[in-house]
Amino acid sequence: MSQPDSTAAAAARHKDELWGRSRRIYHAIWMATAVLALGTFAAAMPHHVRALQQTAVRDYSAALAAFDLSPAAYAFYFAGIDLLSFLVCLIVGSLVFWHKPNGRMPIFVSVMLITLGATASPPVLNALLAERPTLLPLVSLLRTMGGSSAIIFFYLFPDGAFVPRFSRYLAAVWALLMLLWQVTPLLPFNPFYTRMSPFIFIWFGTVVGTQVYRYRRVSDARQRQQTKWVVSGVAVSVCGLAVYYGLRAVVPALQTPGHPLLIFRLVGLPLFSTIPFMLVPLSIGISVLRYQLWDINLIVGRTLQYGMLTGILALVYAASVLLLQLLIQLLTGTSQSSLAVAMSTVFIALLFQPLRQRLQALIDRAIYPEWTRQEAQIEAMYAFSQQLHTAVQPDELLEAALPYLTQRLGCDVAAALWGEDDLQQLTIAHARALTPQARMNVVQAILADAAAVPKTAVPPPQTAVTPIIRLLPPAEQTPAAPLERVQAVHAVPLPNPGGAPGRLLIASGSRRSFSAAQQHLLALAASEVGQALHRIHARSQAEQQRLASLLQNLPTGVLLLNADHRILISNQAARAILGAQTPPAASQPLTHLGDVPLATLLARGRDGRAIEIAMPGTDARVVSVQAQPIDAGVQQQWILVLRDVTDERKIQEQLQRQERLATVGQLAAGIAHDFNNIVSVIILYADLIRRGADLPSRMGERLNVIVQQGQRGADLVSQILDFSRQSVMALQTIDLVPFLVEWQQLLARILPETIQLTLAHEVDSVLVRADATRLQQVFMNLAVNARDAMPEGGMLRFTLRTLVVTAGQPARFPDMAPGAWVCVSVQDTGEGMAPEVLQHIFEPFFTTKTPQQGTGLGLAQVYGIVRQHGGFVDVRSEPGSGATFTVYLPQLALAAAREAAAPADDAGLRGQGECILVVEDDPRARLALEEILTSANYEVVTAENGRDAFELYRRQPGAIDLVLSDVVMP
Repeated sequence: MSQPDSTAAAAARHKDELWGRSRRIYHAIWMATAVLALGTFAAAMPHHVRALQQTAVRDYSAALAAFDLSPAAYAFYFAGIDLLSFLVCLIVGSLVFWHKPNGRMPIFVSVMLITLGATASPPVLNALLAERPTLLPLVSLLRTMGGSSAIIFFYLFPDGAFVPRFSRYLAAVWALLMLLWQVTPLLPFNPFYTRMSPFIFIWFGTVVGTQVYRYRRVSDARQRQQTKWVVSGVAVSVCGLAVYYGLRAVVPALQTPGHPLLIFRLVGLPLFSTIPFMLVPLSIGISVLRYQLWDINLIVGRTLQYGMLTGILALVYAASVLLLQLLIQLLTGTSQSSLAVAMSTVFIALLFQPLRQRLQALIDRAIYPEWTRQEAQIEAMYAFSQQLHTAVQPDELLEAALPYLTQRLGCDVAAALWGEDDLQQLTIAHARALTPQARMNVVQAILADAAAVPKTAVPPPQTAVTPIIRLLPPAEQTPAAPLERVQAVHAVPLPNPGGAPGRLLIASGSRRSFSAAQQHLLALAASEVGQALHRIHARSQAEQQRLASLLQNLPTGVLLLNADHRILISNQAARAILGAQTPPAASQPLTHLGDVPLATLLARGRDGRAIEIAMPGTDARVVSVQAQPIDAGVQQQWILVLRDVTDERKIQEQLQRQERLATVGQLAAGIAHDFNNIVSVIILYADLIRRGADLPSRMGERLNVIVQQGQRGADLVSQILDFSRQSVMALQTIDLVPFLVEWQQLLARILPETIQLTLAHEVDSVLVRADATRLQQVFMNLAVNARDAMPEGGMLRFTLRTLVVTAGQPARFPDMAPGAWVCVSVQDTGEGMAPEVLQHIFEPFFTTKTPQQGTGLGLAQVYGIVRQHGGFVDVRSEPGSGATFTVYLPQLALAAAREAAAPADDAGLRGQGECILVVEDDPRARLALEEILTSANYEVVTAENGRDAFELYRRQPGAIDLVLSDVVMP
């Protein structure tokens, strides 16, 4: 009862509840069956006696006269044999029912025996039907009940299920034959029954075979004894019937008048069928009563007492109904007995029924006191287990159990000595106030009892045991003076699944000893408490295992430190994060994490703040550590939560770098636009002057310098626009493999011979959508940067590979979308870069070179072009180990169509009078463009902004051949 409810237990409990509701219905069915059988048999006996007497006068009068027997004596002899068979079945069935009224199988066996006894002798019922044919439905019902219950019993007894599979078919066949027997129109002497006689032997044979088969299959001794008694009774009955029908068929001389053995045929031969039949109910009764753990002597000895008292109670009930019926008739002055019977029955039922139930309960307790005590103990243990079932901790369990024991056992004190590992916890509950001396007596008594137990069973308790005292609430306390001393003390072992067995003790100050019933109930209570402790221990173990598994599989590291800073618990993630800093042994305290003292971490932990620590090792891991104090009783403990934030910090740095570069790019784009306008005007006017009249050679050289420097400024502006991702690109589908092969050949002619150039690619073809010129600029800048890093020569390696990023997979960059990517790595063996240089490597105008060696825009241009293509660029470098730049570009499907690049038409600058619309917001640049295009034989129309340009184009839709427009305007 203390174990947790399982599905099977819940189903069984639900089944018992349903049975309790329908128990009265079963009892009513049994009562109706008993009354029907007894009434039918009693009504049939006079008719049966007359029929037997008429048969004797008609067929055996001479033979009976020869032996000085009268027909009446013959009739009463056979009627007495039939009556004896019925009474045996009725008595055995009644014993089974009255002493086991709450079981389905006993009720069924009782109904089967009663109906079988009433229908076992066909001549009795046939004699009744011969004179009272209207009773045919009643007799058919009784026969059907008797036959069907016998069939079910012998094939189902006593397990509640058919034992062998063939028994199901046998039961179905015999049930069908029985139904045919009852459906056939009944005559005074049914000839169909005589035709059924051979089948009776077959039926008994199958019954014996089924029970023998069960006897050989079961292994329980009680079930084997049950089966043996049933088989024995049926076998003896079959033998008797065989002898009876055999003598009748084999010895025809016995039926000859005047034969000296005729009297044996008339008087002795029927005993071979009747007496063996009576052994069937007797053997069934013994099988049910004796081998279902019932005491036959106890039942027989108390049945008469119980029956007499119950009978007297029933007579009083019936007499009350009759007296009230007469009183109602006298008061109403009517002779209609039906109304009086109904009114008296209802009134007595309402008035007498509660009193009858109480009297019946008194009779039950007087005749069967041990059953009453057992039922009370069961109810008490059930209520006790219900209280224990809600407890989730041992302390809570004992606090619920001990006060209950003081109330149920009538004691003053209940105590339990218990502990997880050793006996160190003493819990005391008392219903009366205890003086200090009485409390000391209880503590000494239970400690002495525990010490008296052999050491192999219970280890000695700890010397310092602090008792936990719990006084009952005032409403539950015994209204008496404080208890000064205890006299009666009784202790029993207390099972403890988690450690040494404890002791459960009760004590009283008013009695010298406890009764056997109280001691037995205390033992049962100890068993229930032990089972509840086992349940709590098992649940605690399961929870600990789940928590341990959860702790070990946490992605966050966890360390539990005691007050001395020694590691008590560490999970797998914590051990992996600590890495090079090997956790100290359990005997050594933890002094620091990384280069941060543990005291600093714990001080931060009191404020709820985390601290980031650079762990020692080659991988430079960054760990966030947060300390949290916990209260573990006397000593304070600490929990350290370790979280590896290396990747988070790298991503955070990348995001900050991208935001910084984006801000710089926006600023540079605005400056580059204005600067580009200025440079364009300078170049255009310098070119116009250079194309003019003859100039001195020195002046022409100066103009060339102006144009060259202006062009250099324009290139610088172009780089700035590339970085800010505002350049106009001509995108096309490019196969990077042949592109890089051709580019390698070009670089081989440009780079010094001291630099060894190699190209490796995992695939033979990979497509991207890119601007070929801008892509060449990217790889040119990276190659030049690598060349400058290797002044003494080295190796420059281009590597092309593919990468697939799946959803949910940690990406190399925060906004890197899932899909296929192309990776081009440019690796050199130069001097490398320090971490502080890497943080600013892509910023414009940042350079470690001299002003004559570079402007600091090369890598910024690489970053802008790659980002404008929807890609990413990454760099890895350490001082003395070279640098590796990796460009990530979105890959196109291999089945995508390649765009054919149309050859450009390199026509001359001179025009044929075509009309060009120039859109430029800067007036100086607009005027310079207009003059140079006009000098090139073009007709020029200008507009200051897009709105004016659109209006000009709308007014002259066919006159404008080309639009030359600035891409950045207000």
